[in-house]
Amino acid sequence: MNVNSFPRWVLGAAALAILALIAGGAWFYVAQEERLRSDAEANLRSIAELKVHRIADWRAERLADAAVVMESPILREIVSQWLAEPRPEITDKILTRFRAFRSHENYHDVLLVDADGKVRLSLGSPLRGIHEEAAKALAAAVLDRRPYLTDLHVGAGDLPPHLDVILPIFAAGEQAGEYKGAIILQADARQFLYPLIESWPTPSRSAETLLVRRDGDAVLFLNDLRFRKDVALKLRIPLSRRDVPAVMAVLGQEGVVQGKDYRGVDVLAFVKAVPLSPWFMVAKVDEEEALAEWRWRFAFIVGMVIAVVAALAAVVGIIGQRNAKAYYQALFQAEAARRKSEERYHIALMSIGDGVIATDADGRVELLNRVAQELTGWPQGEARGKPVEEVFRIVNEETGLLYRPVENRGGWRSKSAAPVS
Repeated sequence: MNVNSFPRWVLGAAALAILALIAGGAWFYVAQEERLRSDAEANLRSIAELKVHRIADWRAERLADAAVVMESPILREIVSQWLAEPRPEITDKILTRFRAFRSHENYHDVLLVDADGKVRLSLGSPLRGIHEEAAKALAAAVLDRRPYLTDLHVGAGDLPPHLDVILPIFAAGEQAGEYKGAIILQADARQFLYPLIESWPTPSRSAETLLVRRDGDAVLFLNDLRFRKDVALKLRIPLSRRDVPAVMAVLGQEGVVQGKDYRGVDVLAFVKAVPLSPWFMVAKVDEEEALAEWRWRFAFIVGMVIAVVAALAAVVGIIGQRNAKAYYQALFQAEAARRKSEERYHIALMSIGDGVIATDADGRVELLNRVAQELTGWPQGEARGKPVEEVFRIVNEETGLLYRPVENRGGWRSKSAAPVS
């Protein structure tokens, strides 16, 4: 038995087990990453599409309500009368209608402007000129003879970010079709739009949705951000930053994207245009958070692989120790048997009355019995390892002839010595 020998099937099985473990771990690693990434993307998609749908519905409702109001013959009549002659009793009727709009539809303010675009009535705000966004929408509404929505904007003073619903008023009766003025419903973005955008249905430390639009050669953020406050309608990022999901959105890309957000952090995002508007929705989450569970599972996989490999190494080590132990036990038993055999051989050899010299295959002395030591004059210790010819040379005292031993079965016997001529 060789101490270096080891059952090949054990080594082969261990190697195959380790390879299978590594391959399985790699497959599980990739599969888990893809699944978690896919789950994160699906979650972003569903949140973004839901919010886009609700924003589109909200805009459509504003326009539908405005169309109903605009076509009301009673309102058209009293507004036309008041603009021609602003009597107090008619003023009260109009303001009562305006308060109903504000109460039922959560408008911030309701304005009445004349045909020249001058503000004539307001529920709360001081009478001042309308915003340029409202002026552009008013011109389009009069031209198309239908309600219009402005884009989000801020007004003078403490007016919050809002959009305006423009209702052009055309006279009835004899002056049917003549433009008389317009009602402007101011929708405060903080009442519905911003809470909808900024909400997130599940706990998250980085997820958020953004509403953006193109503004010249930049993308303009329309709402405040989770990690930057007071930036609504102020923060711009140049369109040259094509790795930013908000820029991707306004440039026409739609669906799942990867990039860096306004903080420069790697994110997964879903971008989608809001129908019938200049707006784009961006739902995003930090990539680190989206794949946090996958990283934990990866660490678990690595730990399990290391543990199993260590267990396999321990098993192989135990088998190796047992193999070495068996080898040394066999070696010890063989050595004990050899020593016992040599001891019997030595006893038998020493009891022979003839001189006996034992040699190895190369003819070097290994053992001399007592008679041979006396005959040759060589002690056992000095003769061992020397050529037998050097040890066994005898000169006959009577003849003066030199005798040398004759080989006999691997040993040398003095009685068989022959004269040397």
